[in-house]
Amino acid sequence: MDTTVPACNAHFRYLKDFGGLELLHYRYDGAVYSRHVHEGYAIHVIDSGIERFHCLGASHLAGPGDIVLVNADTVHDGHEAAEGCRYRGFYPPTSLMDNLTRDIHGNGLPWFPQPVVRNPRLAERLRGLITLLGQNESRLQCDSAWLEVMSDLLQQHGRQRLDVRAPAPAPTAIDRVRDYLDAHYADNPSLADLARLAGLSPHYLNRLFQRQVGLPPHAYLVQRRLIRARQLIRAGRSPLEASLESGFSDQSHLHRHFKRAQGLTPGQYHQAITRAE
Repeated sequence: MDTTVPACNAHFRYLKDFGGLELLHYRYDGAVYSRHVHEGYAIHVIDSGIERFHCLGASHLAGPGDIVLVNADTVHDGHEAAEGCRYRGFYPPTSLMDNLTRDIHGNGLPWFPQPVVRNPRLAERLRGLITLLGQNESRLQCDSAWLEVMSDLLQQHGRQRLDVRAPAPAPTAIDRVRDYLDAHYADNPSLADLARLAGLSPHYLNRLFQRQVGLPPHAYLVQRRLIRARQLIRAGRSPLEASLESGFSDQSHLHRHFKRAQGLTPGQYHQAITRAE
């Protein structure tokens, strides 16, 4: 079962039975996405106007027919560079992408090296896939179309990440801080606390963390809290419960950050998840 929740500029659909895939038709209308990350991938096609966003250390423009590819857990933002920017797309969880790539490359999640690609034929096929998934009339047809279109996307524009079983390098000071914030998202550490953990001065940690991660420590912590809040809402918590359990001071604090990162409110997200049960 799936559900649709319209907002003033967003048309959101949650496909619980399709691996938790989220579909989104979005119209900017002057809105701005702040720098944020997703647990999974963000893939969309520009229908009209021009989108400008920062990703992988550079600024990018995407116009009508362009495909935008954002890797999982990658910092990015977004706003319209030309009036009337609209796009349609989806947010595949890493589990869906992992299942897909096992049949193509073996182990290892995919990596898209180019945030914007120009491939009109594939863009039109992605539009058709999004429409089909939104109709959700035949699971077998949806499964087949998903495999066909996404396999071509990965083969033409994706790369394979290193095998997850490969030995990891020794953790750096920034790795230690990230790991701490990932595990203690509901805590309220000071910069001095994190600096002691890293063995660096607070000033140098703040600069080095932003350079390597793309966000300063406080903004990174907000993103981890947002990820946890989305997980809690999908698990059945109310927006209020999710805000408190994920470390936000209150529901309005969650609301503000959620809207700026997702394009819809926690209440709209909760409504979609609840109706899909």
